[in-house]
Amino acid sequence: MAFSTHKTIEARKDGIFRCASISKWVTGQTAALALIDKYGENAGDLPIEDLLGFPFRHPGAPDHPVTVGEVAAHCAGLTDASGYLVPFDMPMRDWLFAKGGDVWSKNLPGIAFEYCNLGYVLLAAAAEEAAGEPFDVLAQRLVLGPIGVRAGFNWAGLEPDERALAAALYRKTKNGFAAQIDTSVSPNGPIGPDGTEIAVAGDASGQHVSRFSPQGGLRVSLNGLLALAEALPNGVNSMLWRAPADRHQRPNDVFGDYGWGLMTLDNPAIYPRPLIGHFAIAYGFLGGIWWDDARQAAIAYGLNGLPEGDDSDDLHPEEAEIFAAVAQELG
Repeated sequence: MAFSTHKTIEARKDGIFRCASISKWVTGQTAALALIDKYGENAGDLPIEDLLGFPFRHPGAPDHPVTVGEVAAHCAGLTDASGYLVPFDMPMRDWLFAKGGDVWSKNLPGIAFEYCNLGYVLLAAAAEEAAGEPFDVLAQRLVLGPIGVRAGFNWAGLEPDERALAAALYRKTKNGFAAQIDTSVSPNGPIGPDGTEIAVAGDASGQHVSRFSPQGGLRVSLNGLLALAEALPNGVNSMLWRAPADRHQRPNDVFGDYGWGLMTLDNPAIYPRPLIGHFAIAYGFLGGIWWDDARQAAIAYGLNGLPEGDDSDDLHPEEAEIFAAVAQELG
């Protein structure tokens, strides 16, 4: 693990870094566009097991086929409690069968919201199976390319000169800033956390999508984040899960509805107007992309170097300051 004792670490607007769960907007939009193109506007109602090619039902609701939309909206009864990092060389079907009931929560499908990274790995796999293309190719063709953003899941699709712009993510420790990921990046292919290329033998369609880390592995620059934020209002924005009408949005429970990788903040405690977008936190990174429709304004931010052990999904003070500053600027 690399350490830096410098108080600041140089960052550039074109430096490319792992943007954590902001990735879910790209993954959700990629899946939505791929599935709607093939199956029509009601693609979210499809049983995801039909796309994955094997039975996949909550043990507490064996007669309820878990839908693509439930998975995309984090209300499929899935949980991250037993992990979601499928080994790159292990078919996802085998990993799920080995996990058995551990991937299911106490919540039945369609009943409650439970944020789940595993769901977005499954969503990407479903998109691969439906379109017959690798997920990284789909993301480039359907979302990143049309927006004009140079980005890639686990670096897939990015050229060697772009990989040279890699910006590591850090944790602040008692010994200084400790690099967490992307201190070195292989020049080709999707890259694992150790910086080496991930090789998968045989037919990878739908079974090895974890090599792209669709739940959080997108590498993008700050300029790219802003372009993603600008694209938010033009995405597939149908909400697949609705918060209860009497829900009070608090700083630690801030978003209401959720769609294809999209959060809505109808009455946020942190901002004077509604917003759509996505928060992110992982590997010491804290960020978000947002769209203020009333002001026709895109908001993108990224903070690097969270303290060691800080993985809280609650709103951080630094984020509140950013939103307050933006609100003051926009009026």
